[in-house]
Amino acid sequence: MNLVLTSGSSTNINLVTATVDGASKGASADTAVMRKCHTDGTECPETSTYTITDKITGLMPSFITQSTTTNTISVKATAASNIGTYTLRVIQATASGTDQVFDALDLTIHCILASVTAPTAPLLADRTYTIYSPTLTIDMSSVSYATHTQSPDCGYVLTPTYSWTLPTGTTPITTTGAVLKVFSTTQSQASTGYSVTFKVVF
Repeated sequence: MNLVLTSGSSTNINLVTATVDGASKGASADTAVMRKCHTDGTECPETSTYTITDKITGLMPSFITQSTTTNTISVKATAASNIGTYTLRVIQATASGTDQVFDALDLTIHCILASVTAPTAPLLADRTYTIYSPTLTIDMSSVSYATHTQSPDCGYVLTPTYSWTLPTGTTPITTTGAVLKVFSTTQSQASTGYSVTFKVVF
């Protein structure tokens, strides 16, 4: 079963259970254990209690709750640490006969990003470049974008892509990735100011 991280309601699941073998209730039951209950006019208890754990850790995952000792569980995964695949193992303790141990459910928790809230835009002071000066380099990859918010919080490592919007015409500005460079030996490119826009997309 596949479920996604959620901030909403829980998902209730009834796990499979072992059931009583109907033939064991008849007069033709072959073993002493079977005959003891169902062939002497009495009825063996057929109730069960259930212990449910993760097969690997032996513990119940924190985002799963069990309804008392029944086979019903409630799943509400809300954190990135819940993402993964779990095999739920059941120990079905019976009032009569041997307890049953089996793997009842393979549960996969994954995450689908609904949105990413952008971090606060960095504020950089105006830069001045003088014709014939060495190249002016502005590297925007050094700015931290770690404050973006994922919804839901999938905890994914997001790789940003960068783009620039430059003035039209011939300018002394070039860009590569998150890096902008200014260099010129052309007097006509002197200007009172060039406006550029930098964009980060996750």
